[in-house]
Amino acid sequence: MAQTPQVAIVGAGIAGLVLGRCLLKHGIRAVLYERDALKPRYGYSITLQPAAYRQILPVLDLDERGFRQRVSVDGTAGGESTHGSSSFRATRLKLEELLREGLDIRWEHKLIEVDSASSPSGLAFENGSKATSQIIVGADGVHSQIRKTISPSTEFDILPYAVYNGKRRLSAATFQSKYASHFRESSVLTHKSRTGNKNTLLQISINELTQDKASLSYVFSRPALSNSGEDPLFRPTRPISGAQEIPDQLFNEITQLDSLPPALTEIFKPEAMKEDRLLNWLMRTLFVPEANLNAAAEKGIVLLGEAAHAGPLLGSEGANEAIEDAVALAGVIAQSKDLKEFYRETYAGWEKGVRDGRGRLDEMHRVAESSSL
Repeated sequence: MAQTPQVAIVGAGIAGLVLGRCLLKHGIRAVLYERDALKPRYGYSITLQPAAYRQILPVLDLDERGFRQRVSVDGTAGGESTHGSSSFRATRLKLEELLREGLDIRWEHKLIEVDSASSPSGLAFENGSKATSQIIVGADGVHSQIRKTISPSTEFDILPYAVYNGKRRLSAATFQSKYASHFRESSVLTHKSRTGNKNTLLQISINELTQDKASLSYVFSRPALSNSGEDPLFRPTRPISGAQEIPDQLFNEITQLDSLPPALTEIFKPEAMKEDRLLNWLMRTLFVPEANLNAAAEKGIVLLGEAAHAGPLLGSEGANEAIEDAVALAGVIAQSKDLKEFYRETYAGWEKGVRDGRGRLDEMHRVAESSSL
């Protein structure tokens, strides 16, 4: 019988957590190392597709209804978010809380070095701790330290879109009085507007709705101006820390938008937005060459999710792809297969996912007519 491998997972987001739960179901204990501390933080909602989430229902010992009640945006309020199909909106934080149950997670472990020359490979963390593992999994997202180690020449492709995301918390009573009537058919509202030569996409989504409170997320997005060097809202070279720097031009453009539906008029008030948590999102895509992945796999190092392939934040299927990646990798590890088999199973789908995400982003901004409200 093959020896049960030792697995270290770097990153406790959806990809890492699903992998950890799947391995646990197979009787393989893994240790997860997460950079951040376990503490409340701003969350957002994601659309879960049945092809992805149904794969983990047996792992979680839940039926579909029980799963939706645990993670849907309005589950604790007695609702069941759907879009007229089997897909539904889930609160990411609820999903992560569910997936964390029973896992060994080492919080505040920021990875600073991967030693792939030793056998087994080693990890060194900023807090001074170290670890070795037969299998090291990079599930540490788009800024993956492990990816930078095994494929240092892989860079982001930043797409020409100006995108700003805001989050607002309010009481359930305020939500019911001002917004609830607009969310009867969907937990996401979309409006497209054209002012001058600018096509603007506005969205509001429910992050979480309980008996006491509500959390909303909203997006202002438009293609960058043709001369992007003169577009103050498109900042492709900004540092990561610059995401919280919001140009005044954003609020100037919002005041020029005409004939917004009531729900969006209420959300997109500059004076209210300035009190929210606002971030400048970059629409990045990323794809690691297969040769680099296979070379690292020979040393027991493997990437999944956005650490290996990432589409733009708008229009992508990142959460669903992370779930599917994790389930596939768990199967490869549990069956003691060559880690390169994981890429043989998934790589073509990754290429299609990145390509489709870019296409959906373009399509989201193509029509200037109002929709969904």
